Amino acid sequence: MKKCEQIHITFIEKQLYPRKMCDTINRKCFDPSHRSPEEAPDRMNPQLKEKIMESLAAVLPITGIVLALSILLVPLEVGTVMMFIIGAVLLIFGMAMFQLGAEMSMSPLGEGIGVQMSRSKHILSVWLLSFVMGVIITIAEPDLQVLAEQVPSIPNM
Repeated sequence: MKKCEQIHITFIEKQLYPRKMCDTINRKCFDPSHRSPEEAPDRMNPQLKEKIMESLAAVLPITGIVLALSILLVPLEVGTVMMFIIGAVLLIFGMAMFQLGAEMSMSPLGEGIGVQMSRSKHILSVWLLSFVMGVIITIAEPDLQVLAEQVPSIPNM
């Protein structure tokens, strides 16, 4: 079998476009512009696939319970059940995309801040920055704002 050539990269508008790609599973080189669907490698981002699987694990049990209850206990119209299923599928993909975006953008930012804070010799500045970040995050959290609005309506016992 012929050894795969290295990937030749051209820079067009600051983006990378490979001229030849190597399929590591079948050990074939091919030109992406001249390939059939059978030769196309798995193009889904492995991180996105992982996030979709995590979202499936979180949403499918609840979806299954709701569907079982809607079939056995409270019969619903077919249109309502179909809207629920479509909503569950959209929820899975939306959660996966959100988690992937948060992981790709916020995690490196947090790691960078953490590394810089750990290098600091001034413990007071680390405490002050941590406190300020905690206050800002608490204020920005919508669930806590809703809870703060509901607390005054709770009667004293």
